[in-house]
Amino acid sequence: MEELEYYFKQLKNFFRYHWQGIKNLFIYAPLIYNTREFDYSYSLILLEFKLKRLGDYIEKHKRFVGYDFVVRDIKLAVRLLNRMREDYYGVEYLNYYKSTISFVPYNDKGSMMMVEENIVHTFDEYFKLYPRIYRQVLKGTGVVFQGLDDKTLAMNIAHINEQRCKDLFWKILTNKIERWWD
Repeated sequence: MEELEYYFKQLKNFFRYHWQGIKNLFIYAPLIYNTREFDYSYSLILLEFKLKRLGDYIEKHKRFVGYDFVVRDIKLAVRLLNRMREDYYGVEYLNYYKSTISFVPYNDKGSMMMVEENIVHTFDEYFKLYPRIYRQVLKGTGVVFQGLDDKTLAMNIAHINEQRCKDLFWKILTNKIERWWD
C-alpha cells in the first residue's frame, strides 16, 4: 500500500511540474515574442518581468520571517530597473526645458540645418532637486559634457543620476539576490 501511495505522489508531482511548465509557456509567450536581440533594454524587460513575478510570489505566500524586507528590496530593484530601461534620469531635465526646432536650408545641395528657437528653461527648479550633484558638477566631478551653461549642467546631472541608478540597482542585485528565494 505504501508503494502505491509513493507512486501516486510521484505521478501527481510529475503532472504538477509539467502543468506549471505549460502555464509558463502562456505567461512568457508575449514577452518572448516581442524580444529582440539588438538592444539591451529587451534583456532588462525580461529581468524586470521575472523580478516582479518573484516579488509577487514571495509577497503572496509569506513563507519566511523577513519576507517583507525581501519584497521591499525586489520592488525597489524593479523600480530602478524600470527607470534604467525608460531612461528616466537621462531625460528628466527635459521637463524643465522647452524649445521649438525647425530646419532651414544649409547650402546649395539641399542640406538642412536644425535650428533651436524660443528656448525657455527652468533649470533652477531642476538644480534644486539635486543640490549635492549640482555642486559636484560645478566642481567638475563626474562631468561628461563640457560647458557651464545651464543646459550642459543639467545634462551632466542627468548623466550622473542615471549612473547612480544603475549602480544602485546592480549593488542591490549583487548583495541581495541570493536571499530572494522561497
